[in-house]
Amino acid sequence: MDQKTIAKLRRWMQQYGAGGTVVAACYLMLCSLRKQRRAMLLLSTVGLASICALLLLSPPHQRTRTSAVPTLPMPAPSGMTAPVIDLDKSLLDAVREKDLPRVKTALAAGANVDAVDQKGYSALMLAVEANQEKIARLLLQHDADIEHTADSTAQSTGEETALSIAVGNKNVPIVRLLLEHKSPERSQDEGNLPADLLGQACADGSNAIVRLLVAHGAQVGASWINGLNPLSVAADCHHAETIDLLLSLGAELDQENAREGSALFWVADKGDLSMVKFLVERGADVNYRSQHESVLQSAVQHPEIVRYLLKHGAKVDILAKGEMTPLAEAACEGNVESVRILLAHGADGNHLSGRGGTALNQAAYSGHINVVKTLLRWGVDVDLRAIDPETKEPFETALQTAKAYHHPDIARLLERAGARE
Repeated sequence: MDQKTIAKLRRWMQQYGAGGTVVAACYLMLCSLRKQRRAMLLLSTVGLASICALLLLSPPHQRTRTSAVPTLPMPAPSGMTAPVIDLDKSLLDAVREKDLPRVKTALAAGANVDAVDQKGYSALMLAVEANQEKIARLLLQHDADIEHTADSTAQSTGEETALSIAVGNKNVPIVRLLLEHKSPERSQDEGNLPADLLGQACADGSNAIVRLLVAHGAQVGASWINGLNPLSVAADCHHAETIDLLLSLGAELDQENAREGSALFWVADKGDLSMVKFLVERGADVNYRSQHESVLQSAVQHPEIVRYLLKHGAKVDILAKGEMTPLAEAACEGNVESVRILLAHGADGNHLSGRGGTALNQAAYSGHINVVKTLLRWGVDVDLRAIDPETKEPFETALQTAKAYHHPDIARLLERAGARE
Protein backbone atom coordinates (compact mmCIF):
# COMPACT_ATOMS: atom_id res chain seq x y z
CA MET A 1 0.00 0.00 0.00
CA ASP A 2 1.58 3.29 -1.00
CA GLN A 3 1.84 6.45 1.07
CA LYS A 4 -0.84 8.20 -0.98
CA THR A 5 -3.44 5.52 -0.11
CA ILE A 6 -2.46 5.55 3.59
CA ALA A 7 -2.89 9.33 3.67
CA LYS A 8 -6.34 9.02 2.06
CA LEU A 9 -7.47 6.44 4.68
CA ARG A 10 -6.17 8.59 7.53
CA ARG A 11 -8.03 11.61 6.14
CA TRP A 12 -11.31 9.64 6.02
CA MET A 13 -10.89 8.51 9.62
CA GLN A 14 -10.18 12.07 10.82
CA GLN A 15 -13.02 13.66 8.86
CA TYR A 16 -15.83 11.12 9.46
CA GLY A 17 -14.83 9.60 12.78
CA ALA A 18 -16.39 6.18 13.27
CA GLY A 19 -17.93 6.28 9.83
CA GLY A 20 -14.57 6.97 8.24
CA THR A 21 -12.96 4.12 10.15
CA VAL A 22 -15.57 1.70 8.80
CA VAL A 23 -14.99 2.93 5.29
CA ALA A 24 -11.20 2.57 5.63
CA ALA A 25 -11.55 -0.96 6.95
CA CYS A 26 -13.81 -1.93 4.09
CA TYR A 27 -11.34 -0.48 1.64
CA LEU A 28 -8.47 -2.56 3.06
CA MET A 29 -10.61 -5.70 2.80
CA LEU A 30 -11.36 -4.96 -0.82
CA CYS A 31 -7.73 -4.49 -1.60
CA SER A 32 -6.88 -7.95 -0.19
CA LEU A 33 -9.71 -9.63 -2.07
CA ARG A 34 -9.62 -7.79 -5.35
CA LYS A 35 -7.91 -10.67 -7.13
CA GLN A 36 -10.60 -13.14 -6.18
CA ARG A 37 -13.78 -13.92 -8.19
CA ARG A 38 -16.12 -12.61 -5.56
CA ALA A 39 -14.40 -9.29 -5.34
CA MET A 40 -17.05 -7.48 -7.41
CA LEU A 41 -20.00 -8.77 -5.35
CA LEU A 42 -18.27 -7.95 -2.11
CA LEU A 43 -17.35 -4.53 -3.46
CA SER A 44 -20.98 -3.72 -4.15
CA THR A 45 -22.12 -4.96 -0.75
CA VAL A 46 -19.45 -3.11 1.19
CA GLY A 47 -20.01 0.06 -0.82
CA LEU A 48 -23.70 0.12 0.12
CA ALA A 49 -22.78 -0.52 3.77
CA SER A 50 -20.32 2.34 3.64
CA ILE A 51 -22.88 4.78 2.36
CA CYS A 52 -25.33 3.80 5.11
CA ALA A 53 -22.60 4.19 7.73
CA LEU A 54 -21.75 7.64 6.46
CA LEU A 55 -25.40 8.77 6.64
CA LEU A 56 -26.01 7.31 10.07
CA LEU A 57 -22.74 8.27 11.77
CA SER A 58 -21.86 11.60 10.21
CA PRO A 59 -22.60 14.77 12.23
CA PRO A 60 -26.17 16.18 11.84
CA HIS A 61 -24.95 19.38 10.20
CA GLN A 62 -23.37 17.36 7.39
CA ARG A 63 -26.54 15.41 6.44
CA THR A 64 -28.49 16.44 3.36
CA ARG A 65 -32.25 17.09 3.79
CA THR A 66 -34.07 14.97 1.23
CA SER A 67 -37.66 15.98 1.90
CA ALA A 68 -39.63 18.64 3.68
CA VAL A 69 -41.33 17.70 6.92
CA PRO A 70 -44.97 18.84 7.10
CA THR A 71 -45.64 21.28 9.87
CA LEU A 72 -48.82 22.00 11.82
CA PRO A 73 -50.07 25.55 12.11
CA MET A 74 -48.95 27.31 15.21
CA PRO A 75 -51.64 28.19 17.71
CA ALA A 76 -52.67 31.83 17.90
CA PRO A 77 -50.62 33.82 20.41
CA SER A 78 -52.15 34.39 23.80
CA GLY A 79 -54.76 37.20 23.79
CA MET A 80 -55.66 36.88 20.09
CA THR A 81 -58.99 35.43 18.80
CA ALA A 82 -59.66 33.37 15.69
CA PRO A 83 -61.50 35.22 12.83
CA VAL A 84 -65.33 35.14 13.07
CA ILE A 85 -67.10 33.39 10.16
CA ASP A 86 -70.33 35.07 8.95
CA LEU A 87 -72.55 31.99 8.73
CA ASP A 88 -75.51 33.87 7.27
CA LYS A 89 -73.38 35.25 4.45
CA SER A 90 -71.96 31.79 3.87
CA LEU A 91 -75.50 30.43 3.56
CA LEU A 92 -76.59 33.12 1.10
CA ASP A 93 -73.44 32.69 -0.99
CA ALA A 94 -73.93 28.92 -1.09
CA VAL A 95 -77.54 29.36 -2.24
CA ARG A 96 -76.51 31.81 -4.96
CA GLU A 97 -73.85 29.39 -6.15
CA LYS A 98 -76.38 26.52 -6.10
CA ASP A 99 -74.07 24.54 -3.79
CA LEU A 100 -76.31 22.14 -1.84
CA PRO A 101 -73.51 20.60 0.32
CA ARG A 102 -72.35 24.05 1.44
CA VAL A 103 -75.94 25.01 2.23
CA LYS A 104 -76.20 21.92 4.44
CA THR A 105 -72.91 22.78 6.14
CA ALA A 106 -73.94 26.38 6.82
CA LEU A 107 -77.28 25.31 8.30
CA ALA A 108 -75.60 22.64 10.45
CA ALA A 109 -73.17 25.28 11.71
CA GLY A 110 -76.05 27.47 12.88
CA ALA A 111 -76.75 29.88 10.02
CA ASN A 112 -80.12 31.66 10.15
CA VAL A 113 -82.38 29.91 7.64
CA ASP A 114 -84.22 33.22 7.08
CA ALA A 115 -81.07 35.27 6.45
CA VAL A 116 -81.62 38.05 3.89
CA ASP A 117 -79.35 39.83 1.44
CA GLN A 118 -79.01 43.58 0.91
CA LYS A 119 -82.13 43.64 -1.28
CA GLY A 120 -84.21 41.92 1.38
CA TYR A 121 -84.35 38.57 -0.44
CA SER A 122 -84.29 35.59 1.89
CA ALA A 123 -82.27 32.44 1.27
CA LEU A 124 -85.51 30.70 0.24
CA MET A 125 -86.36 33.43 -2.26
CA LEU A 126 -82.88 33.21 -3.76
CA ALA A 127 -83.20 29.43 -4.11
CA VAL A 128 -86.60 29.76 -5.78
CA GLU A 129 -85.35 32.52 -8.06
CA ALA A 130 -82.56 30.18 -9.22
CA ASN A 131 -85.06 27.30 -9.69
CA GLN A 132 -83.20 25.20 -7.11
CA GLU A 133 -85.89 22.84 -5.87
CA LYS A 134 -83.58 20.68 -3.70
CA ILE A 135 -82.15 23.69 -1.89
CA ALA A 136 -85.64 25.17 -1.46
CA ARG A 137 -86.86 21.87 -0.01
CA LEU A 138 -83.92 21.76 2.43
CA LEU A 139 -84.60 25.32 3.60
CA LEU A 140 -88.28 24.53 4.11
CA GLN A 141 -87.31 21.46 6.14
CA HIS A 142 -85.47 23.92 8.40
CA ASP A 143 -88.69 26.01 8.72
CA ALA A 144 -87.83 28.80 6.30
CA ASP A 145 -90.45 31.58 6.27
CA ILE A 146 -92.59 31.17 3.14
CA GLU A 147 -94.35 34.49 3.74
CA HIS A 148 -91.21 36.67 3.82
CA THR A 149 -91.65 39.64 1.48
CA ALA A 150 -89.25 41.91 -0.38
CA ASP A 151 -89.90 44.93 -2.57
CA SER A 152 -90.35 43.96 -6.20
CA THR A 153 -88.40 45.60 -9.00
CA ALA A 154 -91.24 44.86 -11.41
CA GLN A 155 -93.75 47.64 -12.04
CA SER A 156 -96.71 45.27 -12.20
CA THR A 157 -96.27 43.87 -8.71
CA GLY A 158 -95.89 45.26 -5.21
CA GLU A 159 -94.08 42.92 -2.83
CA GLU A 160 -92.56 39.61 -3.81
CA THR A 161 -92.56 36.34 -1.94
CA ALA A 162 -90.97 32.99 -2.71
CA LEU A 163 -94.33 31.88 -4.12
CA SER A 164 -94.74 34.90 -6.40
CA ILE A 165 -91.22 34.34 -7.74
CA ALA A 166 -91.98 30.67 -8.43
CA VAL A 167 -95.22 31.62 -10.23
CA GLY A 168 -93.35 34.21 -12.29
CA ASN A 169 -90.75 31.58 -13.18
CA LYS A 170 -93.54 29.17 -14.24
CA ASN A 171 -91.87 26.55 -12.04
CA VAL A 172 -94.65 24.07 -11.32
CA PRO A 173 -92.69 21.75 -8.95
CA ILE A 174 -91.54 24.62 -6.74
CA VAL A 175 -95.01 26.20 -6.71
CA ARG A 176 -96.40 22.85 -5.59
CA LEU A 177 -93.64 22.51 -2.96
CA LEU A 178 -94.34 25.94 -1.49
CA LEU A 179 -98.11 25.44 -1.44
CA GLU A 180 -97.69 22.08 0.29
CA HIS A 181 -95.68 23.75 3.05
CA LYS A 182 -98.44 26.26 3.76
CA SER A 183 -100.68 25.24 6.63
CA PRO A 184 -104.17 24.17 5.48
CA GLU A 185 -105.91 27.10 7.14
CA ARG A 186 -103.54 29.61 5.56
CA SER A 187 -103.74 27.99 2.14
CA GLN A 188 -107.51 28.42 2.10
CA ASP A 189 -107.30 32.02 3.22
CA GLU A 190 -107.68 34.32 0.22
CA GLY A 191 -105.55 36.94 1.92
CA ASN A 192 -102.60 34.58 1.85
CA LEU A 193 -102.96 33.77 -1.85
CA PRO A 194 -103.15 37.22 -3.45
CA ALA A 195 -105.09 37.64 -6.68
CA ASP A 196 -101.84 38.79 -8.26
CA LEU A 197 -100.57 35.21 -8.20
CA LEU A 198 -103.50 33.88 -10.19
CA GLY A 199 -103.42 36.92 -12.46
CA GLN A 200 -99.75 36.32 -13.22
CA ALA A 201 -100.34 32.65 -13.95
CA CYS A 202 -103.23 33.56 -16.30
CA ALA A 203 -101.11 36.19 -18.04
CA ASP A 204 -98.44 33.54 -18.63
CA GLY A 205 -100.88 30.85 -19.66
CA SER A 206 -99.46 28.57 -16.93
CA ASN A 207 -102.47 26.28 -16.64
CA ALA A 208 -100.88 23.78 -14.22
CA ILE A 209 -100.12 26.64 -11.83
CA VAL A 210 -103.64 28.04 -12.26
CA ARG A 211 -105.01 24.65 -11.13
CA LEU A 212 -102.66 24.52 -8.15
CA LEU A 213 -103.50 28.05 -7.00
CA VAL A 214 -107.25 27.55 -7.29
CA ALA A 215 -106.98 24.22 -5.46
CA HIS A 216 -105.24 26.05 -2.62
CA GLY A 217 -107.79 28.84 -2.30
CA ALA A 218 -107.15 31.40 -5.04
CA GLN A 219 -110.40 33.09 -6.16
CA VAL A 220 -111.20 32.89 -9.88
CA GLY A 221 -113.15 36.15 -9.72
CA ALA A 222 -110.64 38.30 -7.82
CA SER A 223 -109.05 41.26 -9.60
CA TRP A 224 -105.37 41.43 -10.44
CA ILE A 225 -103.34 44.53 -9.58
CA ASN A 226 -104.24 46.06 -12.97
CA GLY A 227 -107.96 45.85 -12.18
CA LEU A 228 -108.73 42.91 -14.47
CA ASN A 229 -110.10 39.58 -13.29
CA PRO A 230 -108.23 36.36 -14.21
CA LEU A 231 -110.45 35.55 -17.19
CA SER A 232 -110.02 39.03 -18.66
CA VAL A 233 -106.25 38.76 -18.11
CA ALA A 234 -106.18 35.44 -19.99
CA ALA A 235 -108.28 36.93 -22.81
CA ASP A 236 -106.12 40.05 -22.98
CA CYS A 237 -103.03 37.80 -23.29
CA HIS A 238 -104.76 35.53 -25.84
CA HIS A 239 -104.65 32.31 -23.80
CA ALA A 240 -107.74 30.42 -25.00
CA GLU A 241 -106.97 27.22 -23.06
CA THR A 242 -106.60 29.20 -19.84
CA ILE A 243 -110.02 30.77 -20.44
CA ASP A 244 -111.60 27.34 -20.85
CA LEU A 245 -109.84 26.17 -17.68
CA LEU A 246 -111.11 29.16 -15.69
CA LEU A 247 -114.65 28.60 -16.96
CA SER A 248 -114.44 24.97 -15.84
CA LEU A 249 -113.28 26.21 -12.41
CA GLY A 250 -116.29 28.49 -12.02
CA ALA A 251 -115.27 31.81 -13.58
CA GLU A 252 -118.05 34.01 -15.02
CA LEU A 253 -117.62 34.89 -18.70
CA ASP A 254 -119.21 38.35 -18.41
CA GLN A 255 -117.93 39.29 -14.96
CA GLU A 256 -117.39 43.03 -14.55
CA ASN A 257 -113.78 44.06 -13.95
CA ALA A 258 -112.84 46.44 -11.18
CA ARG A 259 -111.32 48.51 -13.97
CA GLU A 260 -114.64 48.43 -15.92
CA GLY A 261 -115.89 46.17 -18.65
CA SER A 262 -116.03 42.45 -19.31
CA ALA A 263 -113.43 40.25 -21.00
CA LEU A 264 -115.20 40.76 -24.33
CA PHE A 265 -115.20 44.52 -23.76
CA TRP A 266 -111.41 44.58 -23.31
CA VAL A 267 -110.47 42.41 -26.29
CA ALA A 268 -112.90 44.35 -28.52
CA ASP A 269 -111.26 47.60 -27.43
CA LYS A 270 -107.85 46.06 -28.09
CA GLY A 271 -108.89 44.96 -31.59
CA ASP A 272 -108.31 41.24 -31.07
CA LEU A 273 -110.85 39.83 -33.53
CA SER A 274 -109.88 36.19 -33.03
CA MET A 275 -110.35 36.45 -29.26
CA VAL A 276 -113.64 38.34 -29.77
CA LYS A 277 -114.84 35.40 -31.88
CA PHE A 278 -113.62 32.90 -29.28
CA LEU A 279 -115.48 34.61 -26.43
CA VAL A 280 -118.66 35.08 -28.45
CA GLU A 281 -118.56 31.39 -29.38
CA ARG A 282 -118.26 30.61 -25.65
CA GLY A 283 -121.39 32.67 -25.01
CA ALA A 284 -120.13 36.15 -24.10
CA ASP A 285 -122.81 38.85 -24.15
CA VAL A 286 -122.36 41.05 -27.25
CA ASN A 287 -124.73 43.60 -25.67
CA TYR A 288 -122.81 43.89 -22.42
CA ARG A 289 -122.81 47.42 -21.01
CA SER A 290 -120.47 48.80 -18.40
CA GLN A 291 -121.06 52.00 -16.48
CA HIS A 292 -119.87 54.14 -19.38
CA GLU A 293 -119.67 52.06 -22.57
CA SER A 294 -121.10 49.07 -24.38
CA VAL A 295 -119.00 46.40 -26.08
CA LEU A 296 -119.98 47.87 -29.46
CA GLN A 297 -118.77 51.31 -28.35
CA SER A 298 -115.44 49.88 -27.24
CA ALA A 299 -114.94 48.38 -30.71
CA VAL A 300 -115.55 51.47 -32.90
CA GLN A 301 -111.86 51.87 -33.77
CA HIS A 302 -111.93 48.38 -35.28
CA PRO A 303 -114.51 48.19 -38.11
CA GLU A 304 -114.10 44.43 -38.63
CA ILE A 305 -115.08 43.83 -34.98
CA VAL A 306 -118.01 46.24 -35.29
CA ARG A 307 -119.21 44.28 -38.30
CA TYR A 308 -118.78 40.93 -36.50
CA LEU A 309 -120.62 42.08 -33.35
CA LEU A 310 -123.54 43.44 -35.39
CA LYS A 311 -123.71 40.16 -37.29
CA HIS A 312 -123.91 38.27 -33.98
CA GLY A 313 -126.70 40.28 -32.44
CA ALA A 314 -125.25 43.51 -31.08
CA LYS A 315 -127.84 46.29 -30.91
CA VAL A 316 -126.75 49.09 -33.24
CA ASP A 317 -128.04 51.94 -31.02
CA ILE A 318 -127.31 50.35 -27.64
CA LEU A 319 -126.77 52.91 -24.89
CA ALA A 320 -124.54 52.65 -21.86
CA LYS A 321 -125.13 54.81 -18.83
CA GLY A 322 -123.17 57.54 -20.57
CA GLU A 323 -126.06 57.71 -23.06
CA MET A 324 -123.73 57.85 -26.05
CA THR A 325 -124.55 55.62 -29.02
CA PRO A 326 -121.89 53.58 -30.85
CA LEU A 327 -122.42 55.90 -33.86
CA ALA A 328 -121.71 59.01 -31.77
CA GLU A 329 -118.62 57.26 -30.32
CA ALA A 330 -117.35 56.36 -33.79
CA ALA A 331 -117.96 59.95 -34.97
CA CYS A 332 -116.06 61.32 -31.98
CA GLU A 333 -113.14 58.94 -32.65
CA GLY A 334 -113.13 59.82 -36.34
CA ASN A 335 -113.47 56.28 -37.71
CA VAL A 336 -115.28 56.80 -41.00
CA GLU A 337 -115.54 53.08 -41.82
CA SER A 338 -117.23 52.25 -38.51
CA VAL A 339 -119.61 55.19 -39.05
CA ARG A 340 -120.58 53.79 -42.45
CA ILE A 341 -121.06 50.25 -41.10
CA LEU A 342 -123.27 51.47 -38.24
CA LEU A 343 -125.38 53.67 -40.55
CA ALA A 344 -125.73 50.77 -42.99
CA HIS A 345 -127.06 48.63 -40.12
CA GLY A 346 -129.70 51.21 -39.26
CA ALA A 347 -128.02 53.43 -36.67
CA ASP A 348 -130.01 56.57 -35.80
CA GLY A 349 -127.96 59.51 -37.08
CA ASN A 350 -130.16 61.99 -35.24
CA HIS A 351 -130.07 60.41 -31.78
CA LEU A 352 -129.70 63.05 -29.09
CA SER A 353 -127.45 61.93 -26.25
CA GLY A 354 -127.69 63.23 -22.73
CA ARG A 355 -124.13 64.44 -23.10
CA GLY A 356 -125.14 67.25 -25.37
CA GLY A 357 -125.57 66.29 -28.97
CA THR A 358 -125.74 64.03 -31.96
CA ALA A 359 -123.09 62.13 -33.88
CA LEU A 360 -122.72 65.31 -36.00
CA ASN A 361 -122.00 67.35 -32.87
CA GLN A 362 -119.31 64.85 -31.85
CA ALA A 363 -117.62 64.95 -35.25
CA ALA A 364 -117.75 68.79 -35.30
CA TYR A 365 -116.30 68.92 -31.77
CA SER A 366 -113.40 66.58 -32.64
CA GLY A 367 -112.68 68.14 -36.04
CA HIS A 368 -113.28 65.03 -38.16
CA ILE A 369 -114.39 66.58 -41.44
CA ASN A 370 -114.65 63.25 -43.32
CA VAL A 371 -117.08 61.95 -40.72
CA VAL A 372 -119.10 65.17 -41.08
CA LYS A 373 -119.24 64.64 -44.84
CA THR A 374 -120.38 61.03 -44.38
CA LEU A 375 -123.14 61.99 -41.96
CA LEU A 376 -124.34 64.79 -44.27
CA ARG A 377 -124.52 62.33 -47.16
CA TRP A 378 -126.75 60.13 -45.01
CA GLY A 379 -129.06 63.11 -44.48
CA VAL A 380 -128.71 63.86 -40.76
CA ASP A 381 -130.38 66.97 -39.34
CA VAL A 382 -127.75 69.74 -39.24
CA ASP A 383 -129.68 71.95 -36.78
CA LEU A 384 -130.67 69.35 -34.21
CA ARG A 385 -129.65 70.02 -30.63
CA ALA A 386 -130.50 68.55 -27.27
CA ILE A 387 -131.75 70.19 -24.06
CA ASP A 388 -129.66 70.11 -20.92
CA PRO A 389 -131.74 68.05 -18.45
CA GLU A 390 -130.52 70.13 -15.49
CA THR A 391 -130.64 73.72 -16.79
CA LYS A 392 -133.30 73.08 -19.43
CA GLU A 393 -131.18 75.17 -21.78
CA PRO A 394 -130.44 73.92 -25.31
CA PHE A 395 -126.98 72.60 -26.14
CA GLU A 396 -124.98 73.96 -29.07
CA THR A 397 -125.75 73.00 -32.64
CA ALA A 398 -123.08 71.29 -34.75
CA LEU A 399 -122.29 74.63 -36.42
CA GLN A 400 -121.88 76.42 -33.10
CA THR A 401 -119.66 73.59 -31.88
CA ALA A 402 -117.41 73.75 -34.97
CA LYS A 403 -116.92 77.48 -34.54
CA ALA A 404 -116.39 77.27 -30.78
CA TYR A 405 -113.65 74.66 -31.20
CA HIS A 406 -111.99 76.42 -34.15
CA HIS A 407 -112.79 74.12 -37.05
CA PRO A 408 -113.59 76.64 -39.82
CA ASP A 409 -113.57 74.07 -42.64
CA ILE A 410 -116.29 72.10 -40.90
CA ALA A 411 -118.23 75.29 -40.13
CA ARG A 412 -118.23 76.27 -43.82
CA LEU A 413 -119.25 72.76 -44.83
CA LEU A 414 -122.18 72.85 -42.41
CA GLU A 415 -123.23 76.31 -43.60
CA ARG A 416 -123.28 75.09 -47.19
CA ALA A 417 -125.50 72.24 -45.98
CA GLY A 418 -127.95 74.83 -44.59
CA ALA A 419 -126.95 74.81 -40.92
CA ARG A 420 -127.93 77.83 -38.80
CA GLU A 421 -126.49 79.08 -35.53
